[in-house]
Amino acid sequence: MTLDILLIIIGSLMLLVGLAGCLLPILPGPPLSWLGLVVLKFSSSFTEVLSWREVLLWGALVVIVTLIDTVLPVFGSRKILKMNRKFLAFCFSALL
Repeated sequence: MTLDILLIIIGSLMLLVGLAGCLLPILPGPPLSWLGLVVLKFSSSFTEVLSWREVLLWGALVVIVTLIDTVLPVFGSRKILKMNRKFLAFCFSALL
């Protein structure tokens, strides 16, 4: 019972931090929210609410969104800047 409460608290905090990550660029929002769902799935209170199929589907969507979030600005800046030096500096800063 206490493990369930601890898992619910940790999962809820991860969901809230993931929500904050949608507004703060330093935090990866969707991956943290998905990890919160995974933690909640291990709680006995959420076994009927979430299936593993749904959790894996959300995980695939998180991977797609994260890739789009990192790759799309690089291609957009490549078209807009058209300068290799600024483009390489932008790619380096995006990796940080």
